[in-house]
Amino acid sequence: MFCDVIVDVANKQINRVFEYKIPTFLEDVIEVGHRVSVPFGSRKVLGFVVDIHDSAKYPDGLKSVYDVLDIKPILGSEFISLAEYMVKRYYSFYITCLKQMIPQALRVTYLKRVHLLKEDGLDSDTRALFKDSYYTLKLHDERISLFKKYEREGIVEIFDDFVDKGRKKTEKMVHLLNDTHQRSAKCNEIISYLKELGEDISKSMLIDMGYSESSLETLKKNGVINIYDSEVYRDINVKDEQDKRVELNELQDNVYNEIKASYSKYDTFLLHGVCGSGKTEIYLKLIEDVIRNGKEAIILVPEISLTPQMTSRFKARFKDEVAVLHSRLSNGERYDEWRRILNNKAHIVVGARSALFAPFKNLGLIIVDEEHEMSYIQDTNPKYDAIDIAGFRAKYHSCPLVLGSATPRVSDYYKAQNGEYKLLELPYRANGKPEPISEIVDMREELKEKNKSVFSRSLASEIKGCLERGEQAILFINRRGYSSFVMCRECGSTIECPNCNMSLVYHKYSGRLKCHHCGYEIPLPDKCPTCGSKYIKLLGDGTEKAVEELKRNYPGVRVRRVDTDTMTEKNSYQEVFDEFRNHNIDILIGTQIIAKGLDFPNVSLVGVLNADIGLKISEYNAPEISYDLIEQVSGRAGRDKIMGKVIIQSYMPEHYAIRYAASHDYKGFYNEEIKYRRILKNPPYTNYLEIMVSSPILKKAYLEANLIKTIILKENYGCQALGPNEDYIFKLNNIYRYKLQLKFNDMDLYNTLSEILERYLGNKDINISITRK
Repeated sequence: MFCDVIVDVANKQINRVFEYKIPTFLEDVIEVGHRVSVPFGSRKVLGFVVDIHDSAKYPDGLKSVYDVLDIKPILGSEFISLAEYMVKRYYSFYITCLKQMIPQALRVTYLKRVHLLKEDGLDSDTRALFKDSYYTLKLHDERISLFKKYEREGIVEIFDDFVDKGRKKTEKMVHLLNDTHQRSAKCNEIISYLKELGEDISKSMLIDMGYSESSLETLKKNGVINIYDSEVYRDINVKDEQDKRVELNELQDNVYNEIKASYSKYDTFLLHGVCGSGKTEIYLKLIEDVIRNGKEAIILVPEISLTPQMTSRFKARFKDEVAVLHSRLSNGERYDEWRRILNNKAHIVVGARSALFAPFKNLGLIIVDEEHEMSYIQDTNPKYDAIDIAGFRAKYHSCPLVLGSATPRVSDYYKAQNGEYKLLELPYRANGKPEPISEIVDMREELKEKNKSVFSRSLASEIKGCLERGEQAILFINRRGYSSFVMCRECGSTIECPNCNMSLVYHKYSGRLKCHHCGYEIPLPDKCPTCGSKYIKLLGDGTEKAVEELKRNYPGVRVRRVDTDTMTEKNSYQEVFDEFRNHNIDILIGTQIIAKGLDFPNVSLVGVLNADIGLKISEYNAPEISYDLIEQVSGRAGRDKIMGKVIIQSYMPEHYAIRYAASHDYKGFYNEEIKYRRILKNPPYTNYLEIMVSSPILKKAYLEANLIKTIILKENYGCQALGPNEDYIFKLNNIYRYKLQLKFNDMDLYNTLSEILERYLGNKDINISITRK
């Protein structure tokens, strides 16, 4: 027998399958999805088996697989197909895509161990191999096929045992082998208890019950009990919450029944529901059905900060059926959760983007909550869109995919309008409460009135009233630090990062200027580094400055800052949000972390301190991003019994994205935005992607970017090529970046792009990345 293997070498010449012979002792062992050790040149490397066949395609000089690394395949055929899809769609290496699908903790050395369950049917030579009922398979151990046979007969169990014990959490368990009478009364007492119990028990529990370790060791020595290591899963810290079942209203029930009718087939539903319309309760009821039908479900959330809140809701209803997957978990916790899924111990996964690769074999539903979020698009290779991958998996399992949002992607709403997706709408809040009243404040007028504060007069007054009434507020400012740049008033220069073409941000708490892109930092100078003038000025407002003003203007106010500078611990988000929910904090101020998905009943006021930031980025979807953020954070106000108020501060109050966000009019925004996209031939009216050409050598980056443009235009695909232009962050950590933007309809262009990319894969001087938008 023979197998095709993707080897763990990221190189353009090696980005393909290699054929190997399967040695006789592994013929009954190796399956598609197994990781194997194979000879590659003069060394042995890891590889993934992606196909098995009876005859060799290229028989001359074939090498043999050296060993199998896993007892069970860690990737099924679905994920092999998915990797092939990702390689073609996202221009990445096979091995990069495959490794994306397994937790980091699996990328370590471990042993294959055999546990003896019973001696009946076992020959004496094999029995002699076992010590304390265990045997460790050696590298290239030809006995593995024999042990696989014994495993099928129920005589032994084969399992993986990590060399790095920190990856796998275990506890000592006691198993009764026989009830032979002992001299010691205490030993006989233990035997009687274990017989009555009828199952294995942890050694620590027996000791806690008063039985001595020496008695247990005596019983083990006499062959009466076996003490072995058993894996226990690490407990993910999730707040206990009571399950509050809510009766669906008529609109929610209609949505639920529409999706329920598609349980056995692939359909994509776009659930457009305003903030507070009760989408989560529909998710819960749908998943209840899925679990009852013996299937599994994935629910994605865009931010790690939302995971604890969503997890608590689902854990309250589904208990240990729920696993959690996101990047804030330790390697050990992620490994445990992944194994719970693989071993059929959990049937629901809640998590961020990577949770899509949960190793479920019988998916019945995938939900992408807040589907508009850009964080669903990975910014490192492979640069996949989670919604696209969710669609692949839903189609593979013939199950529905639900995309939920109060502010859907414009391209997705267009698909729903044109019948590609099924549109479901929840236009009102589930509790019947009105959406918050919004007020736009023109900050140009504030400057005319000599108000240079972070807060407009209207917002300052609303904060005062909110605190006096004992209510809470959320203030959104999408900038970290104290001041966004430092400028010399004499020569006009700003202090920039030497590695990036970006201004250093002043962090008052540490007294340092920091680059938010490469990590470079210096103390705040007392004079201009360019001209030596002492007249330097801090400009631009960030979260630190806003907190300082709040404390100065409202003495005694309990305020907490939420951004990546303060949320550094694993459970930081959950702890802060719990404090806020318990009203130990009056005002929450932060970046976009606080802008979506959170539900606090006592919040009556939301302030958007600088609504224009998103409009200034050079992307075709900048208005969409701005609208989404404003509307999402506005939806945090007035969700329960208290009426909500939103103050939107802007220097561009006439912009349609801000006007429609203030009136909570998504359809109005969509109609205006889609009109501009049709005129400018932007998505969804065309395909759009960006090619980023980067190099430590400025001239080389520019010349290669122009060469790529020439190649593409020469092929005459009828595409529009914009650029190459300097990227917004032109120099990033001493790497120069040029961006080429392509609009096209001829799908043959993808073949040319693949050829172009292959030319540069592994090139140390030039890096090419392609991102679909």
